[in-house]
Amino acid sequence: MLKARLAALGTRSAVPRPGGTFVTLGAWGAAGALALFATFYGLATRYWFIDERIYRRAGRLYVEQHQFLANPQHPPLGKYLIGLSQLAFGHSEFGARLPSALATLVTGVLLALLVARAVGQVPALVTFVAWTLLPHPGRSDDISRLAYLDTIMVAFLAFALYAAWRWWESNSWKWAIAVGAGWGLAVATKVSALFVLPALAVLLFQKDGFGRRAAQLTAAAVTGCAVALATYIPFGAHAAERVIEWMMGFQYAHARHGHRVLLAGHIYRFPPWWAQAGWLWHDNRAATIVMASSLVLAPFLVPRRISVFLLVAVLAPAAIFAFVSPILLWHWMYDWMPAMAALIGIAIGVALTSMSWKYRFVGVALALTLVFLAGNYVRSVVDLRPTGYHSIESELATVDHPGNVVLKYGGPDNTAFDLSLYFDFARAEHTAPADTTQVAAVVVSTNWPSPYAHGVMPPVVASHPAAFRRWSHPGFIVWFRRH
Repeated sequence: MLKARLAALGTRSAVPRPGGTFVTLGAWGAAGALALFATFYGLATRYWFIDERIYRRAGRLYVEQHQFLANPQHPPLGKYLIGLSQLAFGHSEFGARLPSALATLVTGVLLALLVARAVGQVPALVTFVAWTLLPHPGRSDDISRLAYLDTIMVAFLAFALYAAWRWWESNSWKWAIAVGAGWGLAVATKVSALFVLPALAVLLFQKDGFGRRAAQLTAAAVTGCAVALATYIPFGAHAAERVIEWMMGFQYAHARHGHRVLLAGHIYRFPPWWAQAGWLWHDNRAATIVMASSLVLAPFLVPRRISVFLLVAVLAPAAIFAFVSPILLWHWMYDWMPAMAALIGIAIGVALTSMSWKYRFVGVALALTLVFLAGNYVRSVVDLRPTGYHSIESELATVDHPGNVVLKYGGPDNTAFDLSLYFDFARAEHTAPADTTQVAAVVVSTNWPSPYAHGVMPPVVASHPAAFRRWSHPGFIVWFRRH
């Protein structure tokens, strides 16, 4: 052993070179700066996206009013964090999305630490770039910057993956408990985190110490269950039991009745087994090629336990979604995306530093593709422009005065919740007040089918046409009361 170490120290590759260290630090600095920019720049620019409003409202009710019946179909931890962020930073998109943005950054750091420990620094750097500078899961509707539970869940999953590798290295009770805590926190955010558990089976079997590792894994499972259940303590024992039972019943009914999704130009209530590949290929073919290449290359380049561990962490949940779960939504692929980013990092990083020119050629091709994709993603963040009600925020602000009422027609619901970012609930009602002179503006969304989106005057305006002036903006028609 001593001779081997001395021989290694005599090799050129084992001696750290100042120039190489400087280049590595510079690359990490550039990647970190771009990741910070891509994660936090214009975080509040985009308007609420689908389920964000649900989690935003639930988080507020949980934390501010201690009402825990909102959105009971998902565990509460992610909504706690969204609610706490709003309590600290306000009820804006920034306040609601900050936990997800931080979770995205933390996930990248944890994945880089895992790959650096198991493989090396260059693969770790590529892993960090693959996670923080690519849209996930390869769609234009990137949720890495949105207030989604999946985005928060994967940060805990990344910690669990890192802790699991440390457990395999050390055979330590401390890291076994950390594995359980990480997975428990992930499950307490979204139940689908359970689907990554089969990856632990890869780390269970060793040449010796099976009994000790089995006991540690049992302790990890108990810890995970305890941590997940502990997040329900604010509900109270009776309410927690009722909510958990309702959640399981909802998920069963949801799976049985199906969920409509768009795939390859068709609407499916029960998507086909190839749905994940179909979404990825349709939305970003270059990213799909990088993923598929990494799945094939990583086991050949690094024929070690780490490759099998990460492969199972990708393929197990993907297979469950494809062949077991009757329903599937595109963002559920987030379950296996952290391990996929690590495999991309390993495949490209090891190929680039390989002694084989064939592997180096493939590594350069994949690296250039990754740089191209990352550049496009950063550019898309730079080009962010206000959407939804943000695009008419300045005009609406002119009538934001006490006693004024703003009516809204169209949109995903018929409540005043969409406008509550700019107007108090008392001044943003859907139904017209008895005194119509209180109506300062009527906002019509032309993106949703209604007669008012095609030129018909809303009732309040039609009853007093001379009292309002019409103003148009892409996506909106606004009737302002004349002064």
